[in-house]
Amino acid sequence: IKLQRTVKANQLCQKMRREYMKFKQATVTIQSAFRGWRVRKSVSLQQKAATTIQTTWRTYMAKKTFLSLKQATVKLQARFRANHLCQVQHHHYMNLRQAAISLQSAVRGWNARKRLKQQTRAAITIQSTWRVHFARKTFVSMRSITIKLQRTVKANQLCQKMRREYMKFKQATVTIQS
Repeated sequence: IKLQRTVKANQLCQKMRREYMKFKQATVTIQSAFRGWRVRKSVSLQQKAATTIQTTWRTYMAKKTFLSLKQATVKLQARFRANHLCQVQHHHYMNLRQAAISLQSAVRGWNARKRLKQQTRAAITIQSTWRVHFARKTFVSMRSITIKLQRTVKANQLCQKMRREYMKFKQATVTIQS
């Protein structure tokens, strides 16, 4: 009886597991389909909105360009009719002359700044080289003085040490002799 109960319980458990797995798979399929539908709907709405924005923008720009060109044409015709050909040519000549003078001035200024920049670089290079030379010379001099001073101190310390040893040796000799 226990074995039968165990077998029936095991069969029931397996059946419930299969049903659970079917239910789980169905749930995942429904969720996947819903998410896909929601994304496709969102993309579709975004595309429609983008299309509407682009259409509106293009229309606005076309109208703006047209009105700008129309105004420019009207102004140009009015000015042309108002001015005599000689005045237009004189005005054009003066504009060209002023542009040439401005251009020459700009080029001269640019050349002057370029020369100044080169001279500044050269001065900086010379100063830098001189400072390196002076620093190196000072360093070598200080190193030489330091080495001499160290030798003197070491010689003095050695002399004092040898004198102490000599005094100990002398004292030991006097003690032995007396």
